Amino acid sequence: MADWFGRSPGYMSSICTDMVIHLQTRFQAFLHWDQHRLTKEKLRFYARHIDKVGGGDLVWGYVDGTLQKICRPGENQRLYYSGHKHYHGFKFQGVISPDGIFSSFFGPIIGSRGDWYIFGKSGLEEIVERLFEGDAAGRQLTGTQREFNAQMSKKRVSVEHGFGHIQQTWMRNSYHLTLRVGQTPVASYYLAAALLANFMTCLRGNQISRAFQCEPPTLEEYLGVFRRDT
Repeated sequence: MADWFGRSPGYMSSICTDMVIHLQTRFQAFLHWDQHRLTKEKLRFYARHIDKVGGGDLVWGYVDGTLQKICRPGENQRLYYSGHKHYHGFKFQGVISPDGIFSSFFGPIIGSRGDWYIFGKSGLEEIVERLFEGDAAGRQLTGTQREFNAQMSKKRVSVEHGFGHIQQTWMRNSYHLTLRVGQTPVASYYLAAALLANFMTCLRGNQISRAFQCEPPTLEEYLGVFRRDT
């Protein structure tokens, strides 16, 4: 790229870093929740598509957390260390809808925190009246709730495919030894990758949208709130 643009590798790296930080600043709140697109009618639309494949008519999306692995930091190592995964990282929470879009994406949270902590911090339960599906770890469940979660576990693999899509498409996040807290904008890289993964899904769909037979929004529809603001 340095030869193409006539700039030094260091200069090109600075441009890429600035762009990643800009994407986080511009789109982080949008990734968390787009109130203009995610209306009650839209959630009912998602629920109908999930119901068609046996996921239940009260479920509009699937929620899960992921830990973005980073290089072991020189300071405050315990804050970033996940006792469950046995490595350091930042946690993110994603809710993927049947059109293959991460309709809600929240983070970063330090890696030592659990999924229920990040769920509470995201305020998702306050945004929607009811969380339809999620991990049951750390809470007492009734027999009916356990049966429901067991039925949903086969479908919830969709959100894991979504996280996998981010890692496979934007390989920068796979090289954890280069993700150094204080030296690189680690969290910004992952948030930008989630946004760009949604862009790609808008343009050509993915295995999740095809499995649920739910057409993703066009790029213009997905970014509609920004067109209204201009």
